[in-house]
Amino acid sequence: MPKMWKDNVSPILDRIHVDTRTSLVVMRWLRFLSDRVDPAGLPRLLDYYFRINWISGEMLAELVKIAEGTNGYEPPATDAFVDEDVEDHELLLEKEPVKGLESLVAKEDDAKRGEWRLTPEDHIKSWMFIMELKNEPIDKNALLEVEQRLDSIESNPEALYRI
Repeated sequence: MPKMWKDNVSPILDRIHVDTRTSLVVMRWLRFLSDRVDPAGLPRLLDYYFRINWISGEMLAELVKIAEGTNGYEPPATDAFVDEDVEDHELLLEKEPVKGLESLVAKEDDAKRGEWRLTPEDHIKSWMFIMELKNEPIDKNALLEVEQRLDSIESNPEALYRI
């Protein structure tokens, strides 16, 4: 088990109650995360939340177990898609990939495999899921106030702090 971020501080979410509401929130959170990270990267993302003390080791194990039991939607593979508006144009559709392109695509796929990083906005949403699981109210006014202050800092820090 990985070492805790801060030994004397309890994780934000150390356990959850097993009930319908909580199960729904967990499934929605895992779906939210699965839509944003590679399936191989989801355990790494949850491990990151463990390391920064957002979830406990017990929660990490439970969430990974639940995520492994779910399967994301994969759209059916199609060989070719031709839009009706495009059919009238003189297009040459090659059935074989252009040489050199397959290695570029493979490298991009390898780079994405196991990816687990989210945007700051997605981490904020993830934090909100954690607060919902903890059954703590989310003060929307406080969040709005922080957002406005951060926007001010980003747009014009000199005027805000007389720098």
